Amino acid sequence: MSEGPGQAIGLAMDVRDDHQVGLGVSEVVERFGGLDVLVNNAGLGMRTVNPSSSPALIGVGLQARQNAGSRCLRRSRGRAGGD
Repeated sequence: MSEGPGQAIGLAMDVRDDHQVGLGVSEVVERFGGLDVLVNNAGLGMRTVNPSSSPALIGVGLQARQNAGSRCLRRSRGRAGGD
């Protein structure tokens, strides 16, 4: 995001990996001084869904939300509106 009053960064990671998510959240907090908003926009670019793709779909669909949500919630507690 380069226009407008706000700032944003994009981070590449495997959102199914809680450790990678934690590193990403730490980078955001260090760079911006806190965390106010989470845009949980993870997905897989798959043309077809088959039984072998199920673990990846479930991981991104469920585990990623859990990882990002819990990591960000811990960092936003105590900030205005973060309780």
